[in-house]
Amino acid sequence: MKPELPEARYDEFATWYAERSAAGTWVDATILANIEPLIGAIDGLTILDLCCGEGRFARQMSALGASVTAVDLSANLLDIARSSDPDASVAWLQDDARSLHSLKDDQVQGAICLMALMDIAELASVLLAVRRVVQPGGWFVAVLTHPCFESPAAAWTPDNRRTADRYLTEGEWYSEHSAGVRARVGAQHRTLSTYLNEALRAGWTLDAMIEPPNLQASNPNPDIPRLLFLRFR
Repeated sequence: MKPELPEARYDEFATWYAERSAAGTWVDATILANIEPLIGAIDGLTILDLCCGEGRFARQMSALGASVTAVDLSANLLDIARSSDPDASVAWLQDDARSLHSLKDDQVQGAICLMALMDIAELASVLLAVRRVVQPGGWFVAVLTHPCFESPAAAWTPDNRRTADRYLTEGEWYSEHSAGVRARVGAQHRTLSTYLNEALRAGWTLDAMIEPPNLQASNPNPDIPRLLFLRFR
């Protein structure tokens, strides 16, 4: 029997989040500009979009010829995703990223998780669940806020440098930037070594890493990366 799902924090903000994504953000633009070298040609591949949100990237991968299964915990976000996919080109599933009970072992050839690993406290469970459903030889691409520069005590200085006090102190935090996602749903701060070591323990091997410049017009310093791209095999 499928276990009862926990409450999804994004349910409360689903409409706001979907409208924000539809308007386009610097995060989406940075992902689109940098993710192709990591996922490569996906025509004909079976792909998991983990924590798919309102489904923008799942629909884009489907349009590129992939057979996409998109999973999210938020029923409200999935309702929005389904309404934007009238032809049901994507298989939309409500499930817990920590277990992925709806998916079989070795079901997909690749998986992505965009801007969500830092949402989940039980990182090890997520990495093991994805490892179970990705076929041997497959890949897993994760994009997350850069743990070195987007941390609870990180701040801009008057001369546009970035400070990152208490980097080694891990745990849940909420941003003071009231207009952003992290002010609403929070995040789990972890060190870079925690992300990499947990992935290794789950059976993944780091294959590539990208730290792209932040080209957001209002960004004080494009030389400080705000996102981290990781590809595991």
